[in-house]
Amino acid sequence: MTSSLATLSHPRHLATVLATLTLALTGLSTSAHADALADFGAAVSYKPQQPVEAQGVTGFDIGVGASFSDIKDGEDVSVTRVNLHKGLPFGFDIGGFVGNAHQDGESYSLRGYELRYALLEGSTVTPAIGLRGAYTKLDNDALDLSTKSLDLGISKGFAFLTPYAGVGRVWVDSTVDDVTLTKTYAGLNIGLGLFAVDIEVDKTGEVTTYGLKAALRW
Repeated sequence: MTSSLATLSHPRHLATVLATLTLALTGLSTSAHADALADFGAAVSYKPQQPVEAQGVTGFDIGVGASFSDIKDGEDVSVTRVNLHKGLPFGFDIGGFVGNAHQDGESYSLRGYELRYALLEGSTVTPAIGLRGAYTKLDNDALDLSTKSLDLGISKGFAFLTPYAGVGRVWVDSTVDDVTLTKTYAGLNIGLGLFAVDIEVDKTGEVTTYGLKAALRW
């Protein structure tokens, strides 16, 4: 599956791309393309890597993160990124990242954005519940690929530990094919004063992604 993705995403393989697309048009390789696209799209789709609760107008989250996606039938995908999130009034938060996706010796620039709204801001006795819309874009001349996602999450703080989880949908759009995937995730944020470490597991489609982030958060 990785060789299929590398073919789709690197200019060196233009002749192979044209031949493969010809097969796809005849219906002979549509399934293989859809699987490769779904797996790579799942790997580069938006990963929250933080609790759901609203940060408030003075809140910031500035950090670095990494994720590793297990591709069952091909080369795995890793993503490294720098994150920034900011709390806004009325229960809204915005965030984004810039980074790189790595697979099979190749690296591709990747960026993403999110807008989150606190349906329930949470308290000492009730959890926070939030709705997130997100977008990621792979910067590659040979493969125009982006993802959109919508998820509903829940989190609850217990002293310095804040577990969280969520479920949603991911739409992978490209010049090759479009795929819709189901998303579930769970994580744990460990707050140590202004410093926070986040551990997360995400399952989008058939791809499991393990994430780690270190941040300054207030």
